[in-house]
Amino acid sequence: MATSSSGSIPDVLPSQVLSVNPSLPTNKLLDNLTKNQRLLQSLPQNYEKRHFFTGLFKTLLDDFFYSHERADIQLYAAICLADIIRIYAPNLPDASPEKMLNMFLFLARQLIGLKKIDDTLFTRRYYLLENLSMVQSFIPAVNLEDNRGCQISTIVLTNLFNAVQKKHSDQLKNLMIEIVSVILAEYETIPFALLEILFARIIDPEKKLREECYELVEAIIRRCESFLKPVIVDYFKAVLITEDTEFLHLHTKIYNIFDALCHISDTIVDDLIPTIEHRLTVSNEKHRRDAAKIIAYVTSSSNNDFAQKYKTLWNTFLQQFKNGTPEIQLACIKYLKSYFINHPELRTDLEDVMIHLSLSTDTNIRSQLMTQLRAITNSNLLDISDKIKQILCERARDKIWEVRKEALDYFGHVYKKECINANWSNDIQKQLTWVANCIIHLYYQTATQDKLLAERLLTFYLMPWDVKTDDKVRVLLTLYSNIFIQHPFIFNSRESLEFLCNLLKQHVLELAPILLRTIEACAPLIITSNQSNMLTLLDSELSTYLTLHPPIAKRALYCICALHPNEKDDMLKKMIDDTQYDQFDSDQFITRLVLLGHMLKISPIALGDIGKRILNNISKYIIDKRQIYDNDDEENMTSSFLHGHFTLLPDEPHSDPEIGADTRVKRELVKALTRAILGLRENSAGLFTITYKMIRKCIEKDQDFTGEMSESEIIYIRLCGLSCLLKLICHPYFYTRIKPDDFLMIMTLLRDPSSTIRQRTYRKLAEQLRDPVCPIELLALLAFAAKEPEREHREQIRRLMLQIIDTRREHIKLQLSYKTTSTTNGHQKTNGFDDDNDDDDDNDNNSSSTIDDKPIDYTLYPEYSLTYFLYFLSKSPAFILYDDIEMLHTMTDYILFLLDALLLRCDTTVGLFYKGLLRSIKSSEDATISSDKEEKAERKDALKKLHVLVDLAYVILSQRASSLMICRASSNVPLPDMYFKKTRYNHFSYLPKDFKIKLKPITITTVSDTTTPINKRTNIGNSADTNNNTNMNKTASSITIVTTPSKSIKQKRISGDNEQNNSTKKKRNLPSIKKRKRQTSNNVNEDQEVNSNSSPVNGNSSRNISTNSSNRSRINFPYEKPQLRSASSSSSSPSPKPNRRTTIKDKNSS
Repeated sequence: MATSSSGSIPDVLPSQVLSVNPSLPTNKLLDNLTKNQRLLQSLPQNYEKRHFFTGLFKTLLDDFFYSHERADIQLYAAICLADIIRIYAPNLPDASPEKMLNMFLFLARQLIGLKKIDDTLFTRRYYLLENLSMVQSFIPAVNLEDNRGCQISTIVLTNLFNAVQKKHSDQLKNLMIEIVSVILAEYETIPFALLEILFARIIDPEKKLREECYELVEAIIRRCESFLKPVIVDYFKAVLITEDTEFLHLHTKIYNIFDALCHISDTIVDDLIPTIEHRLTVSNEKHRRDAAKIIAYVTSSSNNDFAQKYKTLWNTFLQQFKNGTPEIQLACIKYLKSYFINHPELRTDLEDVMIHLSLSTDTNIRSQLMTQLRAITNSNLLDISDKIKQILCERARDKIWEVRKEALDYFGHVYKKECINANWSNDIQKQLTWVANCIIHLYYQTATQDKLLAERLLTFYLMPWDVKTDDKVRVLLTLYSNIFIQHPFIFNSRESLEFLCNLLKQHVLELAPILLRTIEACAPLIITSNQSNMLTLLDSELSTYLTLHPPIAKRALYCICALHPNEKDDMLKKMIDDTQYDQFDSDQFITRLVLLGHMLKISPIALGDIGKRILNNISKYIIDKRQIYDNDDEENMTSSFLHGHFTLLPDEPHSDPEIGADTRVKRELVKALTRAILGLRENSAGLFTITYKMIRKCIEKDQDFTGEMSESEIIYIRLCGLSCLLKLICHPYFYTRIKPDDFLMIMTLLRDPSSTIRQRTYRKLAEQLRDPVCPIELLALLAFAAKEPEREHREQIRRLMLQIIDTRREHIKLQLSYKTTSTTNGHQKTNGFDDDNDDDDDNDNNSSSTIDDKPIDYTLYPEYSLTYFLYFLSKSPAFILYDDIEMLHTMTDYILFLLDALLLRCDTTVGLFYKGLLRSIKSSEDATISSDKEEKAERKDALKKLHVLVDLAYVILSQRASSLMICRASSNVPLPDMYFKKTRYNHFSYLPKDFKIKLKPITITTVSDTTTPINKRTNIGNSADTNNNTNMNKTASSITIVTTPSKSIKQKRISGDNEQNNSTKKKRNLPSIKKRKRQTSNNVNEDQEVNSNSSPVNGNSSRNISTNSSNRSRINFPYEKPQLRSASSSSSSPSPKPNRRTTIKDKNSS
C-alpha cells in the first residue's frame, strides 16, 4: 500500500524531490525516478505538502518519458504519475487537456505489460495496477471532452483483456474487474464501442482461444448487469429492429451474442426476449430463419428451461417451425435429436410438428426428417411412439425413392437389432410384426428398384446371415409365423415359378463347361482305376451334352476323347456318320459345325477325307462360290451368302442379341475351316485357299461378305477373322505361307475408328505373344499403340510389351543354358540307339556340333522386332511424303514407344546389333514391289520412306541410348527375303535439314554379365580345330548370330597371319568421306581391333576367340543367315517346308 511501514507520515523536504530532467544520463535518471517513487509510495492520500511534487508532475508529463527506449524508465515514470494522482485525489494537478489525455493513454499502455508474468518488472506493474484501482484514477479520464474518455477507456479495456493470463492470481483479476467496472459505471450511457469490446470476448473465436478472458468478462457483465442491461437492450434494438448498424462491427454475430448472454445473465435475457420474438414475425425471410435457428439452438441445449420459461416465444417458434418456409423448417429440423435427448418434456409439441412436416411437399424436408427420426430412436423399438410409427409407415410409401429407401432401410436396421436379442417382450414382437410386413409389402410395387430393395432388406435384415444358427432359426420362424397370409401366395404364381426355373437352367448351362473341364482333367485317373460303371454313366450323360450349345458340346467332345484315347478315331468317325450335316435349318446346325471343326483337329488322319468333303458341301450351300475351285482365276472369286435359313438354340448363356443367326453361321464356318486346316496341315491344300480368302474377306469388310450386317455384326465377324489369321500366323507350318500384306491387313484393324476393334485387336496380339516362340512381327504390330487416344489403354499395352519382352529374354536364357549344359557334358548326345557305322567319326562330331552348338534363331529376339516395325511404318497410309516434318515427328513417337520398351532392361552389347540391323536395312529395298519399269517411281518412293525411318531410328538411338551406340558394327544383320531385297549401301540421309529432335537420355538397366562357359563354334570340315575348342564368357541374354557372306559384296578371309594387311585393304576400299572421318576419329585403334577380332565371314575356317575385359569393344558378333521364308516359299505349294521355329518347338517339346 502507499503508506510507510511504520504507519507514521514522513516529513518531506523540497530537497528530497530529486530532479528527473530529460537531460540527465540514463542511469542517473533511472536512479532518481526510483528514489522519487519510493518517497511517493510512503505518502498517504491527500498529503498536505503535495505541492512539493507539482514540478515533478509537470516534468513527467513530457513526451520524453512516454516514448523512452527503456521499459523500466517508462514504468517508473508511470508509477510516479499514479502515486501523484493518488496523493492529489480526488482532484488532479493542473494541466492542459492535451497533457491529461497523453498521460492517461500512457498509463493505459503500461497495463499491457501485465501479460509477462516472468518479467522482472512484473511486481512493479502489479503495484501500478493496484495504485490505479485504489483511488479510481481513470474516473477523471472518462469525463474528458471530445470523446477522449471513450478513447482512453477503449485502450484500458483492450489492454486489460489482452493481458489477463491463466496464471494470474484472483487478487489481480479482481483489480482488473474493479477498474473496468468503475469505468463502465462512470458513464451515463455506455458507448456501443465499449460494449462490443465485451461482446467480442464472450463469442467465438475469442471464447475458445482465451477462456481466462471469457471468465473475466463474464464476471464483469454479472457485476455490472444493472447498468449494462439498458445499453445491451438498446444495442439489440438497433441491430434487430431499427437495423442501424452503420458503426457497429458485431451486428452480424448478434445471435451468437444472445446465446452467450443466455449462459451469463438471465436478467439481461429477460429484456431481450421481446426483441427476439419480434424478429420471428418480420416479413424478411432471412431474418425469420436466423431468429428461428438461434431459438432452436438455445431451446434444444441441455441444462436450461428456456422453452418452459418463455412460453410465448416457444409458441411463436413452433408456429414458424410448422408453417414457415422450407428454408426455416430445414434449419430447425436439424435440432430435433437434441430436443428429444435433452428435453423429453417437449416431445408432445414436437411430434405434432413432425407429423405436419412429414406431409410437406418438399422432398428435402421429408428426407431430413427421416434422417433425424433414425437418429432419435437409435434403432430402438421402444422409443418409437404411435405418432412416430405413423410417420415412418407413411414415409415407407413415399413417392420419392430416396425418402422411401431411407425409411425402409431404417426399418431393417431396427428389425435386425431387436430380433437377435434373446430377451423378447410381447411389445417388441408386436412391433416386429408390423415392421416386417411393412418391408415385405414393398415387393408388391411395380418398380424394379423397390423389388430389389425388398430383396436386399429381406436377405440382410429380416433373415440375417451373420448370426448364430439357433438365432437364425428363431428369427426365420418368427418372420414366417407373423407374416401376412397374403404374402406367401406371391411365390406360387406361375410367372414366378417359370422365371425361377429359367434362372436355374441358365446357371446350369454356365457351370457345365467348368464341370466338363474337371471331368476331362480327371480322365486319366478314371481310366487307370478301371471304373467301367463310371465310364458307362459318363458316356451316356456326355452324349446328351453333344446337342447343347457349342461351348458345352465342345467340352463334352474333348471329355469323350479323353475318356477313350485309343478308340477316339473310331468313335469320331461313327459320330460323323450318324450326324446329318445337310439339315441347315435345324437349331443344331451351328453345334454340329463347331464339333466338325474340332473333330478334324483332333483326328486329322482318320477324318481328313470325309471331313473335307463335308466342309466343302457346307461351303457350297452357305456360299455360292462360282469360281472358288477354278485354280486358273482365284483372284476373281466372288461369293454371295444366303440369308434367313438358320436358327439358334434358345436360352444360350452370354449370347449377344444383336448378333443374328446368319452371322453366327459365317463365324463358325470360318472357325471350323481354320481348325480343320490346322489339323490337316499338309493335307489341307485345297481347303487352305478357301479359308485364307474367307479370312481376308472377314477382316477387309468385303461388301459381298458383310453387305447386310449391322455394325455390331461387322465388328463380330472382323474379330473372328483376326483370331483365325493369328492362329495361322503362329502355327509353324502355315507361317511360311503368310504374306506381308496379311500383317498390313492387321495394321488396318489397329487404325480402325472403332475403339472396340482396336482394343480387342491389341488384346488378341498380346495373348498370342505370351508364347515366346511366336513370330516377332506381332510385337512390332503391338507397338502401334503409341498413338492410342486413351492414355490408360496406352499405358496398359506398354506394360504388356515389357512383360512380353522379359518373357522372351528369359526363354532365350533358358535355351542358352540348356545348350551350355549339353555341350559341357564331355560326350555326344544319343537318341538311345547304338550306331554301328563308325566309318566317319568326324561327321558324327560335326553333326553333334550342328545340333548342340547351333545358335538360337535371332529372329525370336525382341530387338529384331525393329526390323518389321520400320517396314510396317513405311507402309502406313498416312505416311505419304518422306520429308514431311510433321509426319516424321509422329513417326518419332511410334519408334520411341517401341525402343523405350526394348532399351529398359537390355544387354550392354545390344548397340552392335542395332547398328548392324540399321546398316542392313540401309543396304536393302522393298522386296514386295516388283522391279518393273512401270513401278520404278513407287519403288523409289518406298525406298525413301524406308530409309528415312532408318535414319530417324538411328538418331533416336544415338540420343536415347548414347552409351550403347558408341560401338561400331563389324558386319550386317541378315534380313527376311520376303520383305527386303539386297542393294547397294545408301550413304545419303533423307532427314530434312529443318527436322530437329532433342530427346533426354534414359537410364538403361543393363543385364548383368553372367559368365557361362560355351564351346567354340567350329568348322564342319575341320576336326582338328574341333579338338582345340576353348571356352569363353558370354552374357546369357546377348545376341549371338553367325553370318554368311553376302552375294553382292565380296569379303576376304581374315587369318591370324595377314590380319594387318587385310585391315589396310579394307581402308582403301572405303569412300573418301568415310576415310576422312575414320582418320579424324579418336577411336581408330579400337575400330581396327574390332575388325581384326571379327569372325570369318565365309564360314570355311574358324579361330579361337579370347576373352577380353572390354565386352563392348572386343566382343565378337558373328551373324548366321537364318532359315527365313523366301519369296518362293510364299507360293501356294501344297506342302511347304517348316522353318526353324518348328525345329525349336519340337526340341522344346522333346
